[in-house]
Amino acid sequence: MLSADRIVDLGPGPGEHGGRIVFNGTPAELAGRADTLTAQYLSGRKDAADAAGHRGPPRPTSRAWSCRGREHNLRDLDVTIPLRRLVCVTGVSGSGKSTLVQDVLYAALRRAKGKPTETPGAHRALLGAEHVGEIVMVDQTAIGRTTRSNPASYVGAST
Repeated sequence: MLSADRIVDLGPGPGEHGGRIVFNGTPAELAGRADTLTAQYLSGRKDAADAAGHRGPPRPTSRAWSCRGREHNLRDLDVTIPLRRLVCVTGVSGSGKSTLVQDVLYAALRRAKGKPTETPGAHRALLGAEHVGEIVMVDQTAIGRTTRSNPASYVGAST
């Protein structure tokens, strides 16, 4: 965010408490303010701590799950995803993000947990499923009739 030319900060809170522009300007201008939550984090006056109270970079974890597979345009891809972390899968359009996450990882883990699912995408192995208690697919489908529907709130990810 600090590299942006301009920041538009919406708020002041989520859902019905948001929707107003609380700041519109440069990152330097925002960091000098104290009246928005975003400004407090960007300036360092507040910092994030994980659920266990750790601050700073995440501590290494040995808990992970991995999949080794080949489906559609994924060519013998071996991926390991650390647990207890926010992990983002990114790439250009058509690079295989949805195939990896939805067709292979999600379906394979649901099957390993004995839950109903479509046939998982082609993969050689799924390792570490025993470390995962539950998996929920949050996609871009609208929830309900409101434009303020929030998938993360809906599945309890923000609690």
